Amino acid sequence: MSISNNCTFIGRITREIELRFIAGSGTAVANGAIAVNDDYDYKNSEKTLFLDFTAWKGSAESIAKNVKKGALVALNGRLTLEKWKTDQGENRQKHKLVVEGFKVLEWGDKKENNYDDSFVPLDGEIEDDCPF
Repeated sequence: MSISNNCTFIGRITREIELRFIAGSGTAVANGAIAVNDDYDYKNSEKTLFLDFTAWKGSAESIAKNVKKGALVALNGRLTLEKWKTDQGENRQKHKLVVEGFKVLEWGDKKENNYDDSFVPLDGEIEDDCPF
């Protein structure tokens, strides 16, 4: 049995997605954030998890073009841990989702959109070792 880093988060996009292209290679990279409610009973209150995400190549362009702030989405991917040092020499770290596919569940502005909202895998089909 292999162990896999695969997770899905359902929540709302919290800011407009930033699309940029890497100098030299021209590879598309999209960065954004999602808010996910944790309904575990914290003395009858909700906690919200804010998670940054990154998408690459064709998925980066697709998510940046078609998904706006406020949209309810399902993001599928793998968690990574980014580590860095501040200018003051303090160690910092945060988890980030590397998006491998997404689906728009509800548009933030409720307007009609011609976008095909079926699950969008990263640059084609996702290889699956599952025998069934």
